[in-house]
Amino acid sequence: MALPSPAPAGKTFVLSVHYAGWPGRFQSPYMPFLSLGVYASQANRYLFTFNEPDGARAWFPCNDHPRDKATFTFTLTVADDLTAVANGEPDPPADNGDGTRTFVYRMDYPMATYLAVIAVGDYRVIEETAEGGITLRHYYFAEQSRANVRETFAVTRRALDVFEQLFGPYPFDGYGHVLTPQGAVGMETQSMTIMPAGLANAGAGGTRIIVHELAHQWFGDHVSPDSWSDIWLNEGFATYAEVLWAELDSGQQAMAAALGADENQVLFSGQPAPLAQPAVTDLFGANSYEKGGWVVHMLRREIGDEAFVAMMQTYLERFGGGTATTQDLWDVAEEVSGQDLSLFFEQWVYRPDNPFVTLYWTPRGEVLACQTGVPFVFDLPLGFTGDRQIAPDQEALVTLAVDENAERAAFALHFEALQLWPDPVQNVLAWVQAQPVETLPATCP
Repeated sequence: MALPSPAPAGKTFVLSVHYAGWPGRFQSPYMPFLSLGVYASQANRYLFTFNEPDGARAWFPCNDHPRDKATFTFTLTVADDLTAVANGEPDPPADNGDGTRTFVYRMDYPMATYLAVIAVGDYRVIEETAEGGITLRHYYFAEQSRANVRETFAVTRRALDVFEQLFGPYPFDGYGHVLTPQGAVGMETQSMTIMPAGLANAGAGGTRIIVHELAHQWFGDHVSPDSWSDIWLNEGFATYAEVLWAELDSGQQAMAAALGADENQVLFSGQPAPLAQPAVTDLFGANSYEKGGWVVHMLRREIGDEAFVAMMQTYLERFGGGTATTQDLWDVAEEVSGQDLSLFFEQWVYRPDNPFVTLYWTPRGEVLACQTGVPFVFDLPLGFTGDRQIAPDQEALVTLAVDENAERAAFALHFEALQLWPDPVQNVLAWVQAQPVETLPATCP
């Protein structure tokens, strides 16, 4: 690109790019299950965009990388019986007197290109005000039930209040959702999340995806990944936000169910890779989401609840409006907790596999934990239970410190154990196979 005259280093200048055409879609090698760009139908009179991770270039000229953030103004002219939606706060639509209206939206906070969105359709809107004066707007299609949409998105106000207490102030002026004619995904487009049209009738069944995408406004939008290798910082925290919401809204049992489901996704995914070095074709797989969420959960257990909340708020305040790396999170976690977390990050974030443990145990409380390969180091809670029909107190929760390929211990039980439950409090992401024996093997097989 030739400039009309040389520009000194560090000088600010304005570059205007005029372009036109009918944008399309393409298949990104980084998003194998969804094409990126503009989805549109003249017959059905709708249009919406989907960019993550590198699809913004399909519909406007940009440096399509999360590190290059900018403020945006969207000026959208559409037929006067349609509504246009985009990121940011709207001006009142202008009637052009020629059968069209022009909508202007201003996103005055730095935004990565992959988070930009426009949507056009025969929309209606539910508008309300959350705590702190944040305006919520939920756009739905004219043929959809307003009452059902209101019921589905009612959780937004409560979740916003809870997340502000955990994460810090909501980072933008407004928030909302726009329903789009696709059944695949939600996408945390900044301040105006894309949702599948079918969510209108989901009711409480839509809660997990709603709180997930809301959490992204802090983790992903306000603080974006410095490179796509850091995508787990987005998806891990948003996935764990689902767990936090389950815990705070419904209690420990709901939290346990959410963690259990996520753990199964990780252990059965069959695609181990370091969180901080994901496979190109697996940026949006179980590693980034469910394993990322579990690592956030284990970090909370490692440093404690108070330090965990302080860590999240410090991280978001320090890097808000920009980007962060895995090392940035590591540094903040150590700073806030006062702990050396080298081992934690090296084995859970930079190591590709997960612990696989065969656990031999006897009714007398003797255990032998066997790992193959380079052993993981962690504390494994064990729950022994006896015959509760004889005595309700026939249970014991103990902790096995694991740091070798063969870890042997004997726990003093006041009963004969009938069952062993590995990690009943869900502290560790690990595949543990418990095998009862009368006598422990002399060595690991």
